[in-house]
Amino acid sequence: ILSELGHRIKNTLSLTSSLLSLAKSKVRDEADGELFEESQSRVHAMSLLYERLLKSTAQGSIDFTAYLKELCAGLMQAYTPTGAAGAMAKEGAAIELVLDEMTMDSSRAVSLGLAVNEALTNSFKYAAKPGTVLRIRVEATIADERMCLRISDNGPGLPGGFSIDQSEGLGFQLVKALALQLKGSLSLRNLPPDADGSAGLQLELSIPR
Repeated sequence: ILSELGHRIKNTLSLTSSLLSLAKSKVRDEADGELFEESQSRVHAMSLLYERLLKSTAQGSIDFTAYLKELCAGLMQAYTPTGAAGAMAKEGAAIELVLDEMTMDSSRAVSLGLAVNEALTNSFKYAAKPGTVLRIRVEATIADERMCLRISDNGPGLPGGFSIDQSEGLGFQLVKALALQLKGSLSLRNLPPDADGSAGLQLELSIPR
């Protein structure tokens, strides 16, 4: 029964993605087109999870580490489609993964997957600077009965006076809602400049194990 349900959910998500793609092709306004792209990306993140769930031998749980790797690779391909320079590197962008091995129930995994999707989408859209390689680091670690997710980049960081509580961006609002749902703590901070003068942004989401 669970397998049949998983197939139905996956097929529904695939149909939803196709409908979004069709609708996007009819849109002429660039900003509206980006909204459809972002929605497609969220649907894809959920579809990947249910695909892994169908292959999993542990009922209701997935290999979250493998899921994150696949999700990051998909986003890299979507935002940097040319100039391969390695398994997780493209011309102008590179993702470093620091991941503990972990399994997770599907409901928590899909929430965390959506949070990762939003953070990476934000980095690809706003952190890239002309003439500079965009460097993104994704960490998922377990310590002291908590799972900690950190995503950082070498972009310009947050503007002065920024508050996530007052942000009207859908991405940040979604991540905040997901953190609340997971009974976790969420923080955003600007990083100090590195050797080449790049600063950056770090998102940290910590949830009970």
